[in-house]
Amino acid sequence: MSNNGSSQNPIVLFGEYDIERKEELALIFREAEPFDELLIDLNRVEYVDSTFLTELANLRKRNPDAAITLLGPRPHLKKVLQLMSFEKMFRIVDGSEAVSASSDEVSKNAG
Repeated sequence: MSNNGSSQNPIVLFGEYDIERKEELALIFREAEPFDELLIDLNRVEYVDSTFLTELANLRKRNPDAAITLLGPRPHLKKVLQLMSFEKMFRIVDGSEAVSASSDEVSKNAG
């Protein structure tokens, strides 16, 4: 799991995020700070509860001017993020868009 969250090396989260993983998640986010741009890959996140949403909201509060992108949330997670209006605080990119963004980045780096 990466902790710098840059466009070159996003934070990759996986599994379930609930109260039992609160401290782990908080540490991951704090270790990424400070940043101007943060990419968080949610493609392998299976379940979240309010703990996860609170940590994301706290990350935004601590970094109000940073660009934070949530990559590839599964449909059920994307629905939760939309219900909570997180698209107003974060850029949310679907899995297919994330793959194409990664391909663009690879081609830029290769050229």
